Amino acid sequence: MMDKFKEVGMRKMSVLKTLVLAGMVGCFLVGCAAQDDVSFARRLTEQLIQGRYSARGMMAWSQLKMVGYDVGKEYSALKSEDDKVKYERDFITNFSSGFKQRGAKAKAFFNWRMDKGAFKKSDPNLKIVAANCFDANTTFFFFIRNEHGKKKLVELKLIRL
Repeated sequence: MMDKFKEVGMRKMSVLKTLVLAGMVGCFLVGCAAQDDVSFARRLTEQLIQGRYSARGMMAWSQLKMVGYDVGKEYSALKSEDDKVKYERDFITNFSSGFKQRGAKAKAFFNWRMDKGAFKKSDPNLKIVAANCFDANTTFFFFIRNEHGKKKLVELKLIRL
């Protein structure tokens, strides 16, 4: 009788181990899957508009240009790590509040796509994602660099027709 309980217990443990292992493999594969550039730009935009500090890791701060302004130059001039962290927080907070003051949400962006040549680029690690915002005449271009398996926003341009 005890052998039968042991056998049932062993089968349950085997099934449980298999489920846990399958779950771990699934999470590993999803976590390691390459995020396409359009998804990356969308996720970053949503996080910035929502004011999420986690967006900071998706931006190349020392190289960053935003709508004609050289954020990277200002950021690189900061001496202490504390000042850089404060700058990142303030930047994201101000981006979010500025966007929200215009009554906009992430849904204002539409027609997300890879840029088909509006900008010439010589860097093979640089991808450009375009998205219209508010109307078909306003387009944002997200310049995304992929280095060492990490995507970072290096520039955001705005063009109004």
